[in-house]
Amino acid sequence: MADSDLRRLPRWWFGGICSAVAVTATHPLDLVKVQLQTQLEKTEVKQLIAHVYKKAGIIGFYSGISASWFRQLTYTTSRFAIYEYGGIVGVPGDVVTVRLQNDIKLPEDKRRNYKHVFDGLYRISKEEGIRSLFRGTVPAVTRAVLLTIVRVCRFIFLRRQ
Repeated sequence: MADSDLRRLPRWWFGGICSAVAVTATHPLDLVKVQLQTQLEKTEVKQLIAHVYKKAGIIGFYSGISASWFRQLTYTTSRFAIYEYGGIVGVPGDVVTVRLQNDIKLPEDKRRNYKHVFDGLYRISKEEGIRSLFRGTVPAVTRAVLLTIVRVCRFIFLRRQ
């Protein structure tokens, strides 16, 4: 192992930890976004926020946080350690996150009621098959590739200025 690899080794996981801390602050916004994107009837943001609060209180805005942490700790950490595979590694966390965030909208008899991210991962793989954990891989990887291209181009452009 080269000296540069040894110096980098203890620090690569900081990206995942920092992302998990950041997602803790932004998760309520992500929950509202997912609720808006998956609504069947048009609802105003303030009505949606009131509905979540009425159903579950402040904690309702953190529905699915374990899956968001899982996604960040797998996706972002892997991007720092093994850059090329970050987009793929994060997909199962995305699948469980969206399902956990969306459960509150469903009628009680239709809710999945995953206890946490690992329960969601286990039940999805058992009930629907492992492939179901990777729904959305192509768009996720495409998004990661495009973001990387834009970031690199922006970096090169700004560096030349």
